[in-house]
Amino acid sequence: MSGGNVYDALLAEQDRASPPDATGEYDQLLQEDELDRSIRIRRHMVDAESADPAVVARSMQLSAEAGVPYDVVERNRSVVQARVDADRYDSLLNGSPAIGRWIAADPLNAKIARDDYERLSGIEKSWNELRRFGYGLTQGGAALYGATLAKRLEDIKKVEEKAASGEALSPYERGILGNAAEYRRRASEALARQIGKVAEAERQLAEIPMRPALREMNEAQTFANAWQAFLKDPAGIILDLTLQSLPSLVAGVGGTLLGGPGGGIAATGLSSAAQEFVTGIVDNLQDLGVKTDDPKALEAAVRNRELMAEVRRRAAIKAAIVGTFDAATMGVAGLTLAPRKIAGRMLAPVVRQALNVPAQFAVQAAGGAGGEFLGSWASGQEIRPGAVLAEVVGEFPGFLADTAAMRASRHGPHRAAELSDERRAAAAAIARIDAFNKLGDRVAAMTMAQLSPEKTEEAVRALVEPGGPREVFMPAAKM
Repeated sequence: MSGGNVYDALLAEQDRASPPDATGEYDQLLQEDELDRSIRIRRHMVDAESADPAVVARSMQLSAEAGVPYDVVERNRSVVQARVDADRYDSLLNGSPAIGRWIAADPLNAKIARDDYERLSGIEKSWNELRRFGYGLTQGGAALYGATLAKRLEDIKKVEEKAASGEALSPYERGILGNAAEYRRRASEALARQIGKVAEAERQLAEIPMRPALREMNEAQTFANAWQAFLKDPAGIILDLTLQSLPSLVAGVGGTLLGGPGGGIAATGLSSAAQEFVTGIVDNLQDLGVKTDDPKALEAAVRNRELMAEVRRRAAIKAAIVGTFDAATMGVAGLTLAPRKIAGRMLAPVVRQALNVPAQFAVQAAGGAGGEFLGSWASGQEIRPGAVLAEVVGEFPGFLADTAAMRASRHGPHRAAELSDERRAAAAAIARIDAFNKLGDRVAAMTMAQLSPEKTEEAVRALVEPGGPREVFMPAAKM
């Protein structure tokens, strides 16, 4: 049999096996599908004639916000809208307790302020940031004075030990020894007051609503959980941590501009150590069961020499480590860490400075985190992942100010040294006035301010009356 006959036979067999009119059946299916599509198009277009595109868009948005199907929203729009609004108001007012209390006090308040909830909440948050900054300055001043008092108590102890060992005392030391009981009493009482100020500032700060993601990060038990919490609101957390660290940042930058690189390093190290020392005393006293919000209990604890010796020892260890790390990183801040050459090619000054920014951040972040981690470990305190991570992310953008100040002090005149205390006070006052003016502009922009000035004034009073420091400026001499 020839090759052509074989192929002819195979083709003929395939034709006999094929079902008749197969093409006709497919054509019929396609025609039915086209008819069905045409019917759907007509029906949808007829239905759209009575639809409002804006309403449809809002229903789609409600469907996404409430997590329910679109057709459920269409049938129950008012119910779904009320549920979404309630959830949004709950979330909004949870971070604005003062406004929440004002709204709960009178149903008219909720009605007149309905269009201004978000503005009122924003104003309260801005006011809280001013309060947080003021309490931070209060803590800083009390910490510096408290560290001085603790040093005085330590000097009294050393003089007594020196006298007990039979060593010769200088006239100054003999004067201390002769009045040791009175000096110790005064220093202990003053130290108790400073510790009380720090504890009270911490209590006030704890009452200010904290960003949920930041609270979750602070309470995280692992570094992975702390990082996940940070990623939920990185910009907000960085903003809050930057505002919290402003007093320390002001001390470091101010010391640099007034005293050059050495002044900046000393101011940064001493302010960090003092702040850590006194807050560490408060934390250790609380860990040992002392009620730091009770003045009598606090004074009794400070008079307990054995208790305070242990408390000061723990606090001093962490304070020394944190202060040393912060002073070291401040010293590095004025250096250019980027290499001069890469792959044998000289880098342009602009490129080198651009590369220096991430390099400086890495060093500053590592120093802050290292001080917190090693300080907690060496003093026997719990290592809190959230606190370590806060030291990393809290360096941005503060490290930019440190770097700029150190570079300016190395390469330029100390213009800030020419400023008088009065001019520095005036500059701080202007900054506060500007902040308050911005709050005033936001109040004036509210719908409620036009409809009911009386209710607007009542709302603002409810917002600011919970408290806050009367003065947020502290002269450098007092620090």
